[in-house]
Amino acid sequence: MEADAAALILLMPAAAGDVTIAGSLARGGDPLMPALAPVSAMAALIERHGLSASSLGRVELMEAYAAQAMATIRRLGLDPARVNPDGGALARGHPIGASGAVLAVRAAQALREDPAGEPALAAIAGAGGIASALLLTRE
Repeated sequence: MEADAAALILLMPAAAGDVTIAGSLARGGDPLMPALAPVSAMAALIERHGLSASSLGRVELMEAYAAQAMATIRRLGLDPARVNPDGGALARGHPIGASGAVLAVRAAQALREDPAGEPALAAIAGAGGIASALLLTRE
């Protein structure tokens, strides 16, 4: 079964209280441990916005391996119940070229439905130890 795709997201606030992009960044990690590259990107984005791991309501993490998700959760001190609570790429698939968009949409939808409105974070590793992270908040 193929899982290739492509995606484009246009996020526009529809009304007060809607989801906005608070920040994003790309960061390089150790090319010998590319699966852990999201740790650095996520930590930097959390710190840049004065947040803590415990203040995140939802984390959508692209995991290539279960061990990658577990290591990221431990290194950042994330609540495992808030990381991919509806299943990650291991459960749902990994559409090459669209995985980042899938994460962003899932994080935005979860934030819209979160009565507490806690920030959501999406992160993905790329080839060679590069990672991207996206922080979403509600106005």
